[in-house]
Amino acid sequence: LSQDVDYVKLLSAYNIPAYRVKNIETLEHVLKLRDPSRPFFVECIIDQDQDVLPIVPPGKPIEEFIIE
Repeated sequence: LSQDVDYVKLLSAYNIPAYRVKNIETLEHVLKLRDPSRPFFVECIIDQDQDVLPIVPPGKPIEEFIIE
C-alpha cells in the first residue's frame, strides 16, 4: 500500500468500515465487528522483518509464491 494514501480514511468517507491494526489481538477484535453483508477493509501493519508466509515476492507472479 502506498504511504501517500490513507486507505482507512478514504474508505470511511464512502461509509465502508475500515480499520488499521498493528497486532493480532486488535485484528481478532476488529474481525468480530465484521458484517458479512457489507464491504470491510483491514489494513495490517506488519514489521518488515517479520516472516509472513505464504507470500508473493515483490514483482513476481502469483505462481511464484513462497510457502516455507
